[in-house]
Amino acid sequence: MLGKLKELKEMQAKAEEIKKRLDSITVRGTAAEDKIQVMCTGNKQVQNVVIDESLLNEINKTQLEQSMVEAIN
Repeated sequence: MLGKLKELKEMQAKAEEIKKRLDSITVRGTAAEDKIQVMCTGNKQVQNVVIDESLLNEINKTQLEQSMVEAIN
């Protein structure tokens, strides 16, 4: 029983280590010819969103929302 408990604690420590490593990784997604950029951590936390101002004159709200989803995924 104690062996299983020790094994569980080791697995939890490894999971925390992996989470910390993923937090240090930054991934960039783009859409609309790179006019929308979304930066996320490896843990899928959005850090930054950049929308080129010229894009706001080119597309409507629905298109912008669809492009944002594309950039995030």
